[in-house]
Amino acid sequence: MRAHLENVDLHITTRKNGLPTSKPAVGRFRVQPDQSAASFIEEEGKVIFGEGHSRRLMRGKGYSVWYDEKNERYLVRVTLKPTDKAYLMMAQCDFEECINFICKKEHEKDEE
Repeated sequence: MRAHLENVDLHITTRKNGLPTSKPAVGRFRVQPDQSAASFIEEEGKVIFGEGHSRRLMRGKGYSVWYDEKNERYLVRVTLKPTDKAYLMMAQCDFEECINFICKKEHEKDEE
C-alpha cells in the first residue's frame, strides 16, 4: 500500500525526547478520516527484519487469524485487557469467532 498525504499536521509521540532517527521505531500510525491530521505513537517493541511466514486471513477488533503455509498451521491471536470487566467473556467470544472462521475455511477446502 502506498499513500501520499499533503498538508497534514503530524503529531509524533516518542518514548524519548527526540525523533527516532537513528533506529527504527515501533508504534501506531493513525490518520483522521478527513486527512487533516495524523499521529504516530511510539510503543515498546522491536522491529523484526525478514520475511514473514504467516499471512493474515481475518481480523477483528482485538483478534485475528493467521495462516502459516510453510508449516500448514493456523495462528489465533486474541488480545486481552484485564481492566475491562467483561474481558473473559469477550476473549471467549473472540476465540470462538476465530475457530468458526477456521472451520469454515477448512470446510471450503474440502469442497474444492
